[in-house]
Parts: sequence; C-alpha cells; structure tokens
Amino acid sequence: MFGFLTLVNFRMLTIVIGLCGSAIVSFGQDSTKTNNNRIPFKISGGVNGSAIGYTASGIPARRDPFYWLLSGNFTLSYWKITAPFTFTASQQDQTFRYPQPFNQFGISPNYKSVTLHLGYRSMNFSEFTLAGPIFLGAGVDVAPEKSKIKVSAMYGRLAKAREVGGINDLEFGLPSYERWGYGSKITLGKNGNEVDLITFRGRDDPNSLQDSSATRLGISPAENFVWGLNVRRNISSKVNMNVEYALSAYTKDLRDPEVELNNFRYANYLPGLYSPTISSQFNGAFQGQASFMAAKYQLNLKYRRLGPEYKTMGSPFMNNDFEDITGGIASSFFDNRVSVALNSGVQRNNLSRTQETQVKRFIGSANLAYSVSEKLNINFSYGNFNSSSKQVQFLQQSQIDVIDSLLYLQVTNNLTAGVNYTLQQGAIQKSISSSNSYQVASDNQGNKSIFYNANLGYQMTFTPLDFTFNANFNVNSNKVGMTDNLSAGPTVALMKSFLEKKIRSTFSTSYIQAYQSRDLASGNMTFRMAWTYTTKSKHVFGIDTSFLNRDSRLVNSSSFTEFRGGLTYNYSFSN
Repeated sequence: MFGFLTLVNFRMLTIVIGLCGSAIVSFGQDSTKTNNNRIPFKISGGVNGSAIGYTASGIPARRDPFYWLLSGNFTLSYWKITAPFTFTASQQDQTFRYPQPFNQFGISPNYKSVTLHLGYRSMNFSEFTLAGPIFLGAGVDVAPEKSKIKVSAMYGRLAKAREVGGINDLEFGLPSYERWGYGSKITLGKNGNEVDLITFRGRDDPNSLQDSSATRLGISPAENFVWGLNVRRNISSKVNMNVEYALSAYTKDLRDPEVELNNFRYANYLPGLYSPTISSQFNGAFQGQASFMAAKYQLNLKYRRLGPEYKTMGSPFMNNDFEDITGGIASSFFDNRVSVALNSGVQRNNLSRTQETQVKRFIGSANLAYSVSEKLNINFSYGNFNSSSKQVQFLQQSQIDVIDSLLYLQVTNNLTAGVNYTLQQGAIQKSISSSNSYQVASDNQGNKSIFYNANLGYQMTFTPLDFTFNANFNVNSNKVGMTDNLSAGPTVALMKSFLEKKIRSTFSTSYIQAYQSRDLASGNMTFRMAWTYTTKSKHVFGIDTSFLNRDSRLVNSSSFTEFRGGLTYNYSFSN
C-alpha cells in the first residue's frame, strides 16, 4: 500500500485534499443535529501558504527566485473517533535530495484506546532503540486505560534511496540505500511501575542503489536488530527510578557471508529476523537514573554507558563509546522567590582501550533565579567544562623514541546573567532588560578563545492604541587566537494594529557594523515590513518584505543587496 502512495503525484493529492476539505467544511457546517443536539461530525484545523520572491545584486543568488510552501493540519471528529491529519508541500521537493522528502502527509486516527499512524509519522519506543525518526508507513498504539498491558508497533520506510548528489545537498551528497524497519513495544504494569519489552529491526535494500560510487566510497547496505528492556519504578511517593538497557546487533555489510557465532549464540537462531555475518558486531547501552523529591528540594543521579560503536537504525544521530555519571540538586527559598539548581558530573571515552586517545571531562553548572519584586527579576548561570585528553602512545618526529603518554587539557567557562525591570504598568507599560553571556576556553598548549554577547533592550506598549515600540542594542565579540571580530548596532521595531485588530503592521530596521582587528569590515542595513489582514471568517492575508544592504570595506569581499517579498495566507476553522 505504501509503495503505491509513494508513486502518487503529490501536487494532485494536495488539490484533492483541498477540494475534499472544502466539501467537508461545508458538510460539517450543514450537518444535521441528532435528537440529543450533538453534531456527529466535526472538523477543525488550519491551512498555511506562502509564495516568496527573491532577488540579489552583487553576489550569486542564495536561493531560488521563487518558491512556495503549503502546510496544514486538520482534526476530524466523528463520535468517539478523532483523526488528526497534517501535510506539507513545496516545490523544494523537486530538488531536495535528503533521505526523507520535503513533501509529507500523515494521519493518526484514534478510537478509545487505539491510535493508528498512517503516512509520514514518528514513534518513540526508547532512546536506545527507536527514538522518534520520521518514517513512511503504519503504526499503532493500543493503551487501554485500566489494563496492565499496552502495545505499540510500527512498520515503514526510514529513508529513501539516494544517488550521489551535488555540492548543495545535505550530507555532502553521500549516497544512501533505501532503509525499512519495523518494531514493537510491550508495556507491562501501570501507574509508574512498568516494564517495557522492545524489539526493533532495520534493513537496507541492497538492490535500491545502482550508483557504483557507493561501493567506491565504502558505503554498504546494513542490517540491525535491537532488543530493549526498560524498567520504571516508584519506590515511594518521593523516590522513583528508571533503568534502560539495550543490546544492538549491527551488520555493516549484509552481503558478507554468514557465519556461526561462538559468542552471542542466540543470534544464530533468528532466521528471518537477523543473520550474522563476518561484519556483525554486538554492543550494549545502559542508563539508570533515580530522583528524590522532598518538600523543598529535589535530588537526582544519572549513569549512562554506551558501548564502542553502539548503533541503532532507529536513532541515526547517536554518540557512543562513552560513560558518564551526573548528579544534581534543586531547591527554592523565600516563598519560591529564589530558586537554585546545581549539577556536576564526569565523563570518559575509550571504554575498550582500543583507541590511541582517551578523553576525560568534568562538567559543573549552577543556576540562580531571583524574583526580587513584581517589577525586578534576576537570573544567573555558570558552567564549567573541563576536558583532558590523553594520547597513550605517539611517535616523536625528531626522534625514534616512543613517548608513553601526551596530556592535553582544556577548560571552558560559561557565564550568563540577565535582568528584567518593569518601569511602568497599566495602560502604558514600560520595561528594560539586559542579557549578557561570556565564554572563555583555554588549553595547556597556549590556545585561547573568548566569546562575549551583550544586549540592552527597552519596550513600551501603549494598550489603548494597540501600539508597541522596541529598541535594542546588541554587541557580539569573539577572539580566537590572533583573530579579533566585533559586531555592534541598534535595532528598532514598531508594531501597530488598526480597525479593531483586523490589520496588524510591523516595521523593523537595524544597522550592524562589523569589525576585524578593530578595522571596519562592513556595514549591514536591514529593513523589514509586514502587514496582515484578518477577516471575520478567520482568513488571514499577509504581505512580508525584507531588504538587506551590505556595504563591504574589505578588498576580498563584495558589497551586495538582497530582497525578499511574498504573500502569506492562513485560515483556521472549527465547527
């Protein structure tokens, strides 16, 4: 069924959806009430659309001269059945080569304790198994309210086949095989005392990619099977714990010859689910956390360990080969006017000691929020990140001797502070705010980098006239080695409503000067104007324009201008 859906012309599909939606709205508005005055069919939701034009002078265009985007969400209701439906469509899908297409649509009908997921959906079993990737397929959640058994399952395409792309593609144009997966989660227990039993399998289609460059780049079709066990336990009203363990069997190239395993022998008896080969590897992941909640404070402790090369196709962006332990305490004082949170931890990698370099990190942070009065609020945070890297062996270039170890130390300190003060309340509201952040990183090799940001803002709202005025001055500074960059400048924004808020207008402008080693590098002037008009039937029409002019003062950089202008439309409805 899903193979057929992928062949449907999406443009035609959106037209059909629009026509059906209009018919449904009319039907919903004209539907006959039953004897108990209940409307059996309801629909609510909204549609958003935009058409943007773009032009540039002085530089090559950084995007298409014209592009459009259409998105929407609807919730269909019939008696006890609800069915949320979402879709997005754009002309970008014609050239968008990421493993998931830009155009997507999906629906999740629900009846009592059963929810179906059809189309482009996402489901989350656990962090180490299936962790919310978008897939094209079907899923189901069965969760009876009073039952001690809950079941979830999914099946679908995790990524489409992708040939080698150009320089503008994501992932640097690397090819990828078509990937499919399925999994299930069975939950036993309820009320916070539960056990999850999870299985997930992913597999690439070796026949989905004909481009020989995949072999040349060492990209091969893979296979994965994951077992997971999660335990949640409320030990008392104040103490709870959560433990998660997963074991992943991952084959780097499923075309390799199959083998009989001496270790992890159970994998030899999974025909149709997983077939070990000479490139198969087995790694585990574990995390446990516990928390204690008292009347005025909360304690937490967490331990995580991800084995070397731990992978799951259900979470493609996952770090591995590390172990960490963290703990913290949070509390509040003086009738919750002051809140404090302290956290610290350590982390290390190279768990199997097979790498040449081992890194150890220490993390500490402190957060303070103080509500001095109804008008004055202060917040402060500090973070300390220490990293030590030890290279076990290296060869000194000037000698033949092998040095046993080389120690590299890096210290990063982060400091942020903010203040908000209300000058006036009532029909005319005035406030000022300030936010500052400072970061410095240094190591034992003499390298040092400093980043600083400061913002001072003023806001005035005149409620009787529906008028708001904002003014900000921002400074950014970064110094890395011998490079010293600074940018600073003001931003002003005006917002005004007319005709009982039917028309809203916004104007903003900023002028930012950028400096390199104290020499003026460029002046950047931006303007943005936007208007929206809302009808009585909740249609919102808008015009949005922006203009950027960069006056470069450097020989190797060009001055240029950019303009963006477009129309926007939004419609929300319910019955």
